[in-house]
Amino acid sequence: MTISIAGVCSRTKMAGVAITTSSISVGSRCPWARAGAGAVATQNITDPAIGNEVLDLLDSGLTAPQALSQVMADRPHADYRQVTVVDISGKVAHITGGRILGTHAVSEGDFCVAAGNLLSTTAVPPAITRAFAEHSTVHLAERLLRSLEAGVAAGGEEKKTKDQKSDLARKLLNKDVVDKSVVKHNKGQQIENKGDNQ
Repeated sequence: MTISIAGVCSRTKMAGVAITTSSISVGSRCPWARAGAGAVATQNITDPAIGNEVLDLLDSGLTAPQALSQVMADRPHADYRQVTVVDISGKVAHITGGRILGTHAVSEGDFCVAAGNLLSTTAVPPAITRAFAEHSTVHLAERLLRSLEAGVAAGGEEKKTKDQKSDLARKLLNKDVVDKSVVKHNKGQQIENKGDNQ
């Protein structure tokens, strides 16, 4: 149902998430990025609180593995969650619960981590992290989207996607710099919402 990549640019220290799903309104609950901290993707049966809790711990100086472990310890319904994290130094962490839907997989790369559930094949996340490495010279927003496109080309999800979201953050007045949502309705209509692009 969902594929995502959380990544950090080692040159600019921008952090971001790109995500696509067959479930509507993914952008309101799944991608999380914070300047100077890192990025988080929460998916499957989502608990939106996880994103900010992990980012708060990254902000406090914990690494991605430490922050994710602390947030998920004894958390209710953790078996239904798929969460990926990359911290600003490029360390990654992930968790995939035992009750995740359908075919699922995770792939770790340099400064990135990709995951998916209800996939057509487990080859999708590795295709995403390979593409992230191949496009290291382009702006992080473009790099994340190209990576996601590589995952779709590798087989993508079992169902047709309806909603895509990308969030990026960089340390410039501590504000998001790219916020783009694309929602495709069942009748093929597309609504695009572009936020603050700098």
